[in-house]
Amino acid sequence: MTALLAAHHRWRRAVALALVALSLPISGAWAAGDDKQVRAQAKYNEAKDRFAADDFQRAAELATEADALFFHPAIVLLKSRALRKIGKLREAEEAFRRADTPALPKPLVRTLQDERALLADELKLKGEVLVEVTPDTALVSIDGESSKGGVRKWLLAGKHRVEAEAAGFSSL
Repeated sequence: MTALLAAHHRWRRAVALALVALSLPISGAWAAGDDKQVRAQAKYNEAKDRFAADDFQRAAELATEADALFFHPAIVLLKSRALRKIGKLREAEEAFRRADTPALPKPLVRTLQDERALLADELKLKGEVLVEVTPDTALVSIDGESSKGGVRKWLLAGKHRVEAEAAGFSSL
């Protein structure tokens, strides 16, 4: 219970710092303003808006697009935060490592530290489940959430309902 309480306090602090960090403009390397940088900045700004609106899936997509156009640790940090929110914990972990550079703006360093602590807490409480199916058109459902093909998902410890079905096969 103490770990959950500590995680909750870190989460509240991370949210407060993130709200401040999201309002900061990216500067420095952006100043040159070539076409890729300008497009990356626009995608980053849109990703920040989507993140603030709790549309974490779209925020991750936009931050990934921005990152492909131009590397900046603030973009990667936003991407990693969105990935964590949508449950892509290993991808978030890798992105957090990429964001941790001397070029990360000072106001975002604390956000990175807090987000990494939240991720570590989440990794302690969850386990990764991988369901591979043949044929790959099979419908897989975990706790009522369905998708086609294999599924990789992080779940809290406990009992879960996993089902797989495909035309011409018996359900599992």
